[in-house]
Amino acid sequence: MDAREEFVKRYVRAVIDLPQDARVACELLDDEDVADDARAIVAGSLLSLLQPGDLIPDTWGPLGMVDDAVTLRLAAAKAAPAGSEVRQRQEQRFPAFFAELEPDLEAARAFLADTFALFDARLPKLAQAEHKGKRVEIVLRDPAARIWLFDEVDEVMTDLEIAEDDLLVAMRRVDSLLTHLRRRLAHR
Repeated sequence: MDAREEFVKRYVRAVIDLPQDARVACELLDDEDVADDARAIVAGSLLSLLQPGDLIPDTWGPLGMVDDAVTLRLAAAKAAPAGSEVRQRQEQRFPAFFAELEPDLEAARAFLADTFALFDARLPKLAQAEHKGKRVEIVLRDPAARIWLFDEVDEVMTDLEIAEDDLLVAMRRVDSLLTHLRRRLAHR
């Protein structure tokens, strides 16, 4: 299987699983054993799920969710590094997510190639994310703000209805993602 086919296979599943994967991120955000800088990135990845304009705009339909799935995985890998106690504990709760985490990221790196640098560069910037006046620092400090974020994410993810057939059709245009991301990379 080539890099494109592997990416499509993995990220069709990842986009469909996005609501469940957002719950994993919520658990990581609530895990006090996760380092504060990593928790800030996880909070930012959740806030970015609520934003329509990110690396791939949500106006692209199901393809617009691919960057959210990649970003969520990068944040989870930062918060729960392989071999860490946090990872071991979270793997017990979410075995399917963590079993596929590294292979999913490897597939993204292989297919997205040079454009994956956009995701790497975006990761630390997530710590400054904001939505509806709620910034990451507030979400980290205030339990009520965290509950608000969890409710917002839950509402958006509950309303997210992507049929696998529609996603498979959209993924036929996956090469357009590379074109779009290469343009963004050139303008950095």
